[in-house]
Formats: sequence, structure tokens, C-alpha cells
Amino acid sequence: MNKIRAFSLIELSVVILIIGILVLGITQGSRIIKASKLSSARALTKNSPVSSIPNLVYWFEPTSENSFKNQSGSSAIQNNDTVSSWVDINPFSQKEFSVTQSTVGNQPRYIESGINGLPTVRFDVTNDNMMLNATGAMGGYNLDITFFVVYKFYEAHPSVNSCVVCIGGPNAEHLLVVNRADYRTISTFFSGSVQDQQESAVNYTSKGKTYLATKYLDTTRSVSNLVINGATIPNAVSAITVKGQFTQGAPGGITIGNHSGAPRTLGGDISEIIIYDRSLKNNEIASVENYLKQKYNLRY
Repeated sequence: MNKIRAFSLIELSVVILIIGILVLGITQGSRIIKASKLSSARALTKNSPVSSIPNLVYWFEPTSENSFKNQSGSSAIQNNDTVSSWVDINPFSQKEFSVTQSTVGNQPRYIESGINGLPTVRFDVTNDNMMLNATGAMGGYNLDITFFVVYKFYEAHPSVNSCVVCIGGPNAEHLLVVNRADYRTISTFFSGSVQDQQESAVNYTSKGKTYLATKYLDTTRSVSNLVINGATIPNAVSAITVKGQFTQGAPGGITIGNHSGAPRTLGGDISEIIIYDRSLKNNEIASVENYLKQKYNLRY
């Protein structure tokens, strides 16, 4: 009787050992796959056409080793840490720029496996936001602009529209917004009045779906386009009357996940933002979009 019991315990121990080995192998395999995916994304970023296209102003992306700092100011950020700083990787910047948030309760979170299994910044719909609060950092640059944003929308604010990104300051600003009531995606250029606006169809933005938004504005030719996942959004304003340059005041720069003034918080993920201070040519736009589509496995 004792022999049978001892044999059963040995068998049980062997089974537990085998299960442990299998779990360890699966875990290590998962880590290897994640590491390989991250390494491939870094190589794709490094070899992308983004920095070779003239007039790159800011480039915020999630896979570089020093893209983020946690609430303690360390670059050794871990999954679900709050993000105090997202560092611009534009190689031509004369100094290091970042979008930051010093208040821990307003810091978004670093998600290790976000859009396409790559790191992302997750904003709750309550109060998370980040800002490049550097008056004059973008001041004096042309009103003409091209910017690209990769984002995912989860939750609508209960009382106001949600701002994905706000570029500029109180005197002139570009906005990319999700309407809280009917999920239209809206892009607006405001300078004293609405100068340019594109509005998608009702219920265009779906919760949990990844979007690549490309905004192009040429004030000299009064040409403007908003393209989301390959679909051109109609322009709701017939003429752009303001031309020239920003006359920027505080806070200025960039606000992501919110508006620079009134609270318009986003419930969602933002993975990459690329901004040029000119209207890019069609082939240049296509090359940046192709890079982002490949990186985030966007199929549309």
C-alpha cells in the first residue's frame, strides 16, 4: 500500500515538473517573440523615410529604447507604468523635446503590448494628457502642415468631444477630434475662426479599431485633406483665409490626449505622431503612410 502511494507521489511530481517545463518554455517563447517583434519594429523605424523628408518637426514613436520615462524619470519603463515623458526622436532637433506630464494622477500608462503588439500610450478618459509646453518651440513655423497619427479609440467622454492631438496654441491650432455623440472624426484648423474642417460620416470611428490619420494643409493653394485609413474625409469649409505663420502664445506646442485649453480628454491609445511644418508631396505622404501601415499591420 505504501509503495503504491509513494509511486503515485513520484508520478505526480514528474507530471508537475513536466507542466512546469512546458509553462516555462511557453513563457520564454512568448518573450522571444515579443523581443523579436520589437527588434524588427526598431529596425523598420530606423530605416524609415521619416527623417529623410525635409521639414520634420516632431516624431514621437514607441519602440526606441529611450522613447519613454516613467513617473520616477527612468527610461527603464515597465508595462502599466505611468508615463511622465515621451521623447521626440527627430534626429535634426537642436535640443531634446518631449511631451510631458508632471502630475502623476494625469499621466497616461505605458502598455507593453498595444497596437500590433508594440508599445503604446494609453489615455483614460478622465484626466490623462501630455503637453509640450515650450512657448515658441513651434512658433513662427508655417501654417502649412502635414501630420500623421496612429491611434485607437476606446471610450467617449460623457460631455465633450475627445481630442486625439492638438497642435499649436490659442492663436492658431490644428485639432484631431472624436465626436462624443455620434463618433464622427473631425479635423479642424482654427485661427480666430474655423478656417478648415473635415468631418467624417456619423459612427465612422469604431471602438477598439486602429486608425491612421493623415492631415495635409496647404494654405497658399487653399488645399486641405484628411485621410483616415485610406479614405478621404470631405471638407466642410470652402476657403482658407489665413495664410502665413503661427503667432504662437503659451501654452503652445503639442497636447496629446486632450486639448491645450478646455478639457477634452481621450479614452484610447496613441502609438505614433509625426509632424512636418509644410504640405508634403503625394509621394512623400505615401512613403510615410506605407512605413506606418507596415509597422502597425494596418490593412484597409
